[in-house]
Amino acid sequence: MSHENIASIALQIYYVYGSVPEQTMSARRFRSGADPIMVIQGFPSMPDLKRRAASSLFAVATVLVALHLPAATQPVTPAGGSHTRPASPPMPPAFADRAASGEALVNAWFSLLALDPATTAPGNSPAGVPAEQAIIRPYLDPAFQVQRASGQRYTANDYVPVDIATFTISGVLTTEPAEGVKVVRYAASTPGATIPDRGWLLSDDTRFRLNVFRWSTERGHWVMVSIANFNTPAAAICNAAPVPRTAMPASTSAEDAELGRSLVDQWRAVTLGRESEAIASDALMIQLADGQGWPNQAGVPIMWSPARSYEAADIVTSRHGDLLVVSFVALVSGLRVDARAYGAERHPRLLTYLRNAEGKWELIALANFVTPATIPVGLNCVTRAP
Repeated sequence: MSHENIASIALQIYYVYGSVPEQTMSARRFRSGADPIMVIQGFPSMPDLKRRAASSLFAVATVLVALHLPAATQPVTPAGGSHTRPASPPMPPAFADRAASGEALVNAWFSLLALDPATTAPGNSPAGVPAEQAIIRPYLDPAFQVQRASGQRYTANDYVPVDIATFTISGVLTTEPAEGVKVVRYAASTPGATIPDRGWLLSDDTRFRLNVFRWSTERGHWVMVSIANFNTPAAAICNAAPVPRTAMPASTSAEDAELGRSLVDQWRAVTLGRESEAIASDALMIQLADGQGWPNQAGVPIMWSPARSYEAADIVTSRHGDLLVVSFVALVSGLRVDARAYGAERHPRLLTYLRNAEGKWELIALANFVTPATIPVGLNCVTRAP
């Protein structure tokens, strides 16, 4: 058996046994109304028995790979415990499976983030970042945008992946606004994760995510369209300078940029209670920074009261075909969601739209952030192994 086949088997063991059952729920149209019902969205911890078994099986498979690989290409485990892989790792099976569940796609995505390139350089080093970008790039849709609660926003042109070693996924909910499009909301814990271009260590706590995946007929596999990451910085890394990053604008035409601005204006009108036309898909997923999210496991619809004022700025639009992603910073006052008042602070939004069969753009994913611009005052820095 060739070492390529053994490496593929090792990854197959991890991806297959690392998955857990998902819950799929249909969303409900949100509406404004009185007497709101308080809902605190909670994600119960999923059993990690399968994941532990998968880790053990994966360790055995890794030994088999190491025994059969030539010495020059054997994986090396650098200080810090991250796994390394040969260059050009095989595609996770879920990405090639058009029938893959949202749960399987999320696990496949995080497994890619956890792969180290064929280098002894850690992912948060100048040598490691370009190699990790090369691993991830084939799985990014041209419309890709990511917004992090730590303040960074990226497009497919300049995305710097979070450097992670381990992860745990729980509470996965999936909707399908169209064939070949999945909106997935879940919670994730990534102990030891860092943001290379900021030199920040992220919280180990379980935090929420909101992803949109699309089946790419051009590439023959699933790709990531948008990511809302609600994890926040926990500390600065004392002994590592941030990796330089060259910000590159999205490849957006003037026409699409204007379309993005018009959709933001439309959403502003909805938030102010001035737009009565339904603009949301029945498959809409919503995630707020305080942990609330819809649809929730109790099936309770979102209740909200219009804002008094709404200002949007710094709008970035990216589009590929029938999917459009727009991000911006909003200053809102007077908004109440499920009886909670939201302060008048500037914070990002990430909205993903799908054009339906009638040519109308429908909102399928909405992420609302409260963003720390810098590491919170009072946090100590930590030393991370190189």
